[in-house]
Formats: sequence, structure tokens, C-alpha cells
Amino acid sequence: MKIEIRVNEERLSELVTVDELIGLEEGKIKTMRDVLAKFVVGENGNFLEEEEGRKAIGRMTIAQLKESSLQFARMAEGAAVPPENGAA
Repeated sequence: MKIEIRVNEERLSELVTVDELIGLEEGKIKTMRDVLAKFVVGENGNFLEEEEGRKAIGRMTIAQLKESSLQFARMAEGAAVPPENGAA
């Protein structure tokens, strides 16, 4: 089963908490599952409800989780980092 993860800056900034961001930085698998669940897209192209996304992520293999978490990290990299000059 292929799971599509779609990250955009608006969704990331509205749904991911500071505690979750810290958990991701610490490499916590449970936090990764919970965060990825917020970005799972269904066959119809719409985001799944968080619980359904969590179930989908939970059914992944370790290799799929690794690939999805790397994909997520690449897409989210710039969205969570404030500008260098501190301007908002």
C-alpha cells in the first residue's frame, strides 16, 4: 500500500506543535507516526482524518516509514525554520 504524504507550510504551521517538533528532532517514532498522520492524503486527493492517517502510518513497514519520514523532512525543512534575520 502506497501512502502519499503531502506537506505545505500552512498545514505544517497550523497542525504541528512545538512538542511534536522537539519529538521529531529527538527521533521519537511515536511522534513521527503522529505527525505524519496529519499529512496523509487519501485516494481522492484529500487529507485523511488524523486517526485514519495514524492507522495508515501504523501499517507501514520500517522501510516505508524511513522513506516517508525522509520525504517529510525534506518538504518541511524550510517551513519550520524562521528567516535568518529574525523578521517574521
